[in-house]
Amino acid sequence: MGFLESASEITPDKEKELVVYGLNDQFEAGLAAFEKLVGCGWKNVAVLAGGIDAWKRAGLSVSGDRQRVPLPTGKFQADADKSVVRWVGRNLVNQLDGTAGLSEATIELHDGRLAGGKAVVDMNSIICQDIEDSKLAKVLIDHLITDDFFLVDRFPTATFVLDSAQTIENATPGSPNYQIEGTMTLRGLSAKIQFPALLGFSETSIALQAQFDFNRVSWDSKYGSGHVYEALGQHLVNDFISISFQLIAPL
Repeated sequence: MGFLESASEITPDKEKELVVYGLNDQFEAGLAAFEKLVGCGWKNVAVLAGGIDAWKRAGLSVSGDRQRVPLPTGKFQADADKSVVRWVGRNLVNQLDGTAGLSEATIELHDGRLAGGKAVVDMNSIICQDIEDSKLAKVLIDHLITDDFFLVDRFPTATFVLDSAQTIENATPGSPNYQIEGTMTLRGLSAKIQFPALLGFSETSIALQAQFDFNRVSWDSKYGSGHVYEALGQHLVNDFISISFQLIAPL
């Protein structure tokens, strides 16, 4: 049932006084409800100043059947079929993107707060999604798995271990709410990286997502790098690779 249908069920008389509210004045849910109702013919609509937070601070009672959901604690295994790791590589005039599969990934929580985690990427599962010719795509992948880039025959996995996670104050839903620091191991070399991430929950699952760039040269991937070689011309390849991931773990 939609919002207007619910309002009509509660008070079908559009002349009757109706008060709407959101959580507080930081958000616009109350104002949006007001505008929608007035736009659909309700005559006496008001917005509760300060929202439900102000109502509670005033010591006024609230009622309802919503139960407080306990915050999850424990180590949760990500679903490899629902989770995804994406990559983007670039040079001065082109970019290529694709995915890589997860061998395993975990999200560790303590009272609903991010406390740890680990992801292991199968480097032999790298695919390119934007080259339609399968033979050309294979040429690219065959190059990426060599010593020029990721040395996959010697190091078939890449690993990220979360070392610390600091909450971002006043983060709103849909924006990063943690600053993560961790250790990424690639080509047998380990180095620290930092990036913002978003942790969220549904009734049945945990979602952790982020996007960041890393400098491949720091992990000894030097092919086409202007930091290492001169006069590369058309063989120049950007040092930074973009990664985005979404881990989905059932509760």
